[in-house]
Amino acid sequence: MKLTKQNQVAGNTYRIMPIIPVWLLLFYFKDKISGFLIYNLFSMPEGGKLSLTLTFFITTFLKIYLLLIFVIFVMGMVRTFFPVQKTRKKLMDLPELPATAMAGLFGVLTPFCSCSAVPLFISFLETGVPLGMTFSFLIASPLVNEVIIVMLAGLFGLKIALIYAIAGLFVAITSGYIIGRLRLEKYLPEWMLNFRNEKQVKSSGFSIDSVISGGITAVVDVISRTWAYILAGVIIGAA
Repeated sequence: MKLTKQNQVAGNTYRIMPIIPVWLLLFYFKDKISGFLIYNLFSMPEGGKLSLTLTFFITTFLKIYLLLIFVIFVMGMVRTFFPVQKTRKKLMDLPELPATAMAGLFGVLTPFCSCSAVPLFISFLETGVPLGMTFSFLIASPLVNEVIIVMLAGLFGLKIALIYAIAGLFVAITSGYIIGRLRLEKYLPEWMLNFRNEKQVKSSGFSIDSVISGGITAVVDVISRTWAYILAGVIIGAA
């Protein structure tokens, strides 16, 4: 029996190891991959509207799905030994406005565009974070971007940059608070509601196998349910 468990651990480890360099190469060279496919493989003219649209689509498609896989895998591993229900209870015990403001501030500190913030947004919802807080993060992360603040400060001065940052954070916190007060969690997909409401199973002990298996299961489960909606969003964005 011990030999079987060791083989399972080794099997999961060996399964993940070759995927890591593939993920890194795809993410790092996503722009070159899209350019090669459009301009070399399909011989489309550079600078054309269709060429630019398809290049944007392929690049964004790779970026979102690779980030989604990474974030969900990490959150799935964490969830195998992290007390999700206790964490959600602590968040719910906090006053709603301060908790929403904290989520917005966290969004400001994370260097994500709207595409990159979506995987984290889904993971937060899946782990039971209240909907209003997740929206506060989702709005603040791309809106109050540190790159934008630095550019505004350089072009128009620090005062304008601070006004923009405060206004963007106000919009994110206010929107998240309003969404939270509306109690819209009931409109989430049924599979996500089931997960958020289920009681966490007590772990029989920490093991590499259970952690990696939790990550793989989470990726397969979430991707299988959300890929079509994300693909539709990328197509609309490209168009």
